[in-house]
Amino acid sequence: MGCVMTDIRKLLDEATPGPWDADGDPWNRIVWSFAENRVCFIAHSNGANDQRDIATSDLIALAPQLAEALLVAMDGLKGVSQQKRTDELATEHDVEVADFEGGCDDCINCARSALAAVNKIMRE
Repeated sequence: MGCVMTDIRKLLDEATPGPWDADGDPWNRIVWSFAENRVCFIAHSNGANDQRDIATSDLIALAPQLAEALLVAMDGLKGVSQQKRTDELATEHDVEVADFEGGCDDCINCARSALAAVNKIMRE
């Protein structure tokens, strides 16, 4: 499913509002929203892996919160990734100011890597 951040925002806005919760026996897991509204029933492994079945439903139940957190993180990472690393700055003075103001090459590289990883997933 290739999508962009605006698509995630649109999905969040149009989907059943969170938070969601999952409960039930491993063979009858249900993801619920507020007010006893069923979001989905979870397929199960017929007892072959109850722990996985429970973990799967719990992860699905976290989807709205994880998507919201992703949007917030991506917004923050964009700001950090747009800063220049010391090797990208024009003058020695700029490097000193960047270091003094808390510029951090490792942090910038991490932000750029994280953005690239998420953007790759979004295109798949």
